[in-house]
Amino acid sequence: MPSHWSARKINASPQAAELGARFNVNPKLVNRDFIFNALVFSSQNDVAAAYEQYIVEGQRHAQQVKETVEAFLPPERVAAGPLRVLDFASGYGRVTRHFRNVAPQWQVEAADIHRAARRFNARELGIRTHLSSFSPLALRIPPESYDAVFCLSFFSHVRDRQFTGWLRALLRRVRPGGILLITTHGEISRPMIEGMRVNARGYGMIRTSEQFDIPTLFYVHACTTRAYVEARLAEAGGGVIEAFQPGGWFGHQDVYVIRRQAGALPRHWLSRLIGAP
Repeated sequence: MPSHWSARKINASPQAAELGARFNVNPKLVNRDFIFNALVFSSQNDVAAAYEQYIVEGQRHAQQVKETVEAFLPPERVAAGPLRVLDFASGYGRVTRHFRNVAPQWQVEAADIHRAARRFNARELGIRTHLSSFSPLALRIPPESYDAVFCLSFFSHVRDRQFTGWLRALLRRVRPGGILLITTHGEISRPMIEGMRVNARGYGMIRTSEQFDIPTLFYVHACTTRAYVEARLAEAGGGVIEAFQPGGWFGHQDVYVIRRQAGALPRHWLSRLIGAP
């Protein structure tokens, strides 16, 4: 359940002014930011500590994204710039808000399932945000629009039946030669999720979520092995794993850097029937 805190009080606090000045960002929160709520819960309701963590680690994640993207894109593409990058499942801009400082030369956009997040990101943070969807087939973002797409702790919540579809959908938004950066709950994360069991295919799930407004029909706690991710990527087509780092993000989530290959990316047969891009 949501913890007891008020975005209005936080936004008017001296701590907000200090964090905003220190990181040169808009430090505002909203009450329905359940990522912040999870930090409050994990900090045993120390709201000030959670707020510090939210802003400080948001900047750190943005820096890590920048370093990873620029390390794996061709140097000539990075030099030609500006890179066009998508933060998928961005929430209320915890990471995205920092790119104006971390990578001012990038053109960064966001996508999220929450209409309120889309409005907040546009009005408060000046970030163009696309409305996402519960189905990868319904995603209305033009194909091959980005040099890089990253989604932090998204595939750590995707159900088995949608895993391949989301890999395919996000790879379709990456230009050939570009990268898709994802993180998952892997073997290091698994002991941290009470009751998690992984099946013979390398997938496990618990029907819980910190996103209280998203049904567990779509959003769960998922745990996957590298072999499972490789098999789903083979089904999706169009991508190859360039790098894999166990526990490389958040201190426990596995990191995959996936290169979008040249050539047509296979589409799910249903996409032709419903006209999905």
